[in-house]
Amino acid sequence: MDGKVQMTTHTNMQSTEPEVVDKDQKIEEILNAREKYEEAVISLESLTPVILAGNEKRISAVAAAFGEEFPTIKNLRFKTRACLDHLTMVTSDLCEIVHHFPEVSLFVGHGLPSEIGLLWRPTQSMELFDEKEQVTRSKHSVWRVRAGEDVFAIKEYSIRNTHDLSTCFKEAALVK
Repeated sequence: MDGKVQMTTHTNMQSTEPEVVDKDQKIEEILNAREKYEEAVISLESLTPVILAGNEKRISAVAAAFGEEFPTIKNLRFKTRACLDHLTMVTSDLCEIVHHFPEVSLFVGHGLPSEIGLLWRPTQSMELFDEKEQVTRSKHSVWRVRAGEDVFAIKEYSIRNTHDLSTCFKEAALVK
């Protein structure tokens, strides 16, 4: 079974039969999910200032260029979060096969230890959140954010060197 492995994944835990997981299909899924997420982020970041300016004619023109009809910041954030959630799920699926196909780790996060792969979230813009409040001002700031109805904390790491990256990975491993 070249490029395929039979295993029970988190998506088919109810089944008694293992599924055949195709490495190439999983890689294609993550590449597509990443592209959709990046497009959603660009739409959000580009349309937000136009929407805030309030010029309906300009909003319609710019929104049309992004394939959006009647955008609101709330809807753009929701769409971006949905794309991010899908990308996270696909990333998690890919991490499940890393022991069978180590090369797929290249599609998760550069230099990311495999044991942290299930926690990986791609770079996010603070514009993704409906509300944000900085709780601590330090080298690695903590924010209280709201996304829809969910309120949670985010620790933002300022990665300037390998020591900072190591600190990030160690702290993430504690959360796991």
